[in-house]
Order: sequence, then C-alpha cells, then structure tokens
Amino acid sequence: MWQTLIGFVGFFALLALIQAVINLFSPNPAIWPGLLAGAFVLATWWLVRRWQDARRGGNNAE
Repeated sequence: MWQTLIGFVGFFALLALIQAVINLFSPNPAIWPGLLAGAFVLATWWLVRRWQDARRGGNNAE
C-alpha cells in the first residue's frame, strides 16, 4: 500500500516540478506551480518517512 501511494504522489510531484521549472521561463510566471510542487514533494517525503517507519516496526506503524 505504501509503495503505491508513494508512486502515485511521487509521479505527480515530478510532473508538478517540471511544470514549475517551465513556469520559471514564462513571460508572466505564477507562484502556484511552485507551491503545488512543494506540497507534492512534502507529501512524498512524508509518505516515504511513514513507510520507512512502518517497515522498521515503529510506534506509528499501522
């Protein structure tokens, strides 16, 4: 389950990062692509940490 969530969120994080970089070179760059990319990267990081904790049998494991 964790790997599926990490893959799903990670894929959209990659797409959002690419869009944010492309947005930097547009004539009128917006802030929201960077914020969205940051949120997806943060969510991916959080999911990876939870998965690692679950693998180790930590207190937060489901």
